[in-house]
Amino acid sequence: MVIVWCRPMRRIAIVISCFKFIAIPSTIITLLSVITFLNSGNVFFIIVVFWAKIITTSLLVAYVYAFRSKQFFFFNNLGYSNAAVYRNMILVDVGLALASFIFVLLTL
Repeated sequence: MVIVWCRPMRRIAIVISCFKFIAIPSTIITLLSVITFLNSGNVFFIIVVFWAKIITTSLLVAYVYAFRSKQFFFFNNLGYSNAAVYRNMILVDVGLALASFIFVLLTL
């Protein structure tokens, strides 16, 4: 029974470990996007902010691919492919951005 519960927690820890490669710049970009959206005062400006977030996330993943791909041996040894690591980074980043955008939309 304990083994069954450990697997989801292990997966969450690995997903968070994947995200740590881009965590600081991604968080700064998300905060700047939220501040820009709040200062605009236009609800439809969220479309521009969201696409800017998608583009910057793509650039961050390209940076990791170009300069930090050697550090993925840890995840490869755990059985995760490089595509799975990139997918985890993108999902966590976009998920945090969407959560912050929805929070801001609900507070307007």
